[in-house]
Amino acid sequence: MTLSDGHNASINALALTDDGRQLASGCDEGVICLWDSELRRLRARLRCPPGLTDIGGAASSVGAVSALAFADAWQPGRLYAAQGSHLVAWDTRAIRPREPLFVVPAGQPAATQAGGSDEVNGLALLTSPTSAAAGERRLATADDGGWIRVFDGETGELIRSLRKHDSIASAVLFRPGKDWQLISGGMDCRLVVTDWKGRRGHALNIFDIDEILDAELCSDAAAAGQVQASQPLIHCLAATPDGLYAAAGLENGSVELFSAGGRHLQHAESLYGHTAAVSALLCLPGHLLLSGGNDCDCFLWNLDSDWSGGSFAHSDKVNALCGVAPDRVYLADSGPAVHCCDLNVAQLAAQQPQAPQLPPLHHYHRVVGGGGGGGVVAVAEASIQGGAPEDVEDTDEEEDDREDEEQDDVGSGLRI
Repeated sequence: MTLSDGHNASINALALTDDGRQLASGCDEGVICLWDSELRRLRARLRCPPGLTDIGGAASSVGAVSALAFADAWQPGRLYAAQGSHLVAWDTRAIRPREPLFVVPAGQPAATQAGGSDEVNGLALLTSPTSAAAGERRLATADDGGWIRVFDGETGELIRSLRKHDSIASAVLFRPGKDWQLISGGMDCRLVVTDWKGRRGHALNIFDIDEILDAELCSDAAAAGQVQASQPLIHCLAATPDGLYAAAGLENGSVELFSAGGRHLQHAESLYGHTAAVSALLCLPGHLLLSGGNDCDCFLWNLDSDWSGGSFAHSDKVNALCGVAPDRVYLADSGPAVHCCDLNVAQLAAQQPQAPQLPPLHHYHRVVGGGGGGGVVAVAEASIQGGAPEDVEDTDEEEDDREDEEQDDVGSGLRI
């Protein structure tokens, strides 16, 4: 199934409401389409009108849509978009939304002769039950200047600016179960966990991906065509709702999996299967992880076992993924249409390789950190055991106080 006749350019971003009834898609032309996913039809097109001013009163010209997120936990129908160097908020409950609720300059002024501002690449919302109960509506952005910024989701006010990457910051997310922690990844090949609420905003963990990856295993995988012999730039991030796993999609085609180890994340596994950059990740119920890449493949991983999943061939490079259940996953590529697929049907097709509607699945190679056996190869974790290099503070009284204060409010299943 495809949703078409909405865009005239490549779709870069997707977002779905919690109930799965409304889908948003954003493209290179700066247009956002709202779809009724049940009726499979276009409901509205959103575009910032010319001459619009931001909350500071300056003239605003928004660009391509790079990220989208619905904030159902705060306000049903509230949609946020990263467009060019701006953060834009919409109320999609209106029959025909004409103007956004606000436009915020979210990118750092670029230090170039051409001027302008750094583009925003990633967008994340803080939607935990604890934050919702406290009325804390926060969202975070990652931009080309390596900055991570936190905004008030209701007013658009800038709360915090943190320079966490030496190059482009490509993705950001709030760590589930630890509202004060932000996970970000960038083109400096680093994954950083930050205490954004702390007075100093210091890094709790810095993972240098070059040091995490086992050189010999990467070389073997590259020789087998499973990964590229390129820098492990981070393109995308995802985390399971319970906070037990976080994943990073890399330029070399691998998916790096991190697991909860008390307060800190720890590198757990390297998932090899893609033959080009991993451009999109989606966590699904049951600790399933779906990855999409520039190799036109989507891999389904079961994070709780050594189950051998498969790759679902697509016709184009994958730009974005979204969904709340395996039976309805939405995919965007470099074309103007949104594709919908049922992963349950795809797995059934794997049991019947002759089924004409889907190609057979391919086995992936999974590299597991810690203890081999049964064909599983161990990954060396170099000098990042525990995820904390010598120049990073491992403990902080502010974090200890917050953890003690929130222990009664957060269920044991979310305490990491």
